[in-house]
Amino acid sequence: MGSRHDPTRPARVIHAYTVQHLTCQEIGTLEGITRGAIAKILKTHGISSAQGERVTVKCGTCNKEFEVLRKRWRRTNMLFCSTACYYAKRANPAYVQNRNGQRNARKAVMAAGWPLLKGQVVHHHDGNNKNNAVENLAVFESQREHMRFHHYGDAAPVWDGRRADTHA
Repeated sequence: MGSRHDPTRPARVIHAYTVQHLTCQEIGTLEGITRGAIAKILKTHGISSAQGERVTVKCGTCNKEFEVLRKRWRRTNMLFCSTACYYAKRANPAYVQNRNGQRNARKAVMAAGWPLLKGQVVHHHDGNNKNNAVENLAVFESQREHMRFHHYGDAAPVWDGRRADTHA
């Protein structure tokens, strides 16, 4: 933090916005000034902080460059230039769909001592729904958390057969 006329502030603000990719609000909190003051500093130095600003990114599958909204880019760790690239990245050759295997997985989890609640989802670590070994199973609180795990990797299971001490 510096005084009102701190000569190093613009460099810190520009670095925080362009390198650390913080929002004006986040930078303002760090610097102890308003987000409007941050926007003014950026504008003075030729950097746009307008809503709808676009950034150039590389596709998570084919490495093709394309533009997305900065806000969207900040929210996710991988973006795709097309739905074809998205599905190519999501493809799992080990996945074996088996509806009965999914039912059996729920039974295996309950037999292992985890009382499944309505809405909880059983996940197969290896993607093979016929492999219902307890070590291959995990339980997510909801389908939403399960998809967050697959898409972003930031959701944790409430129970994991790989660890015996995961009862919450």
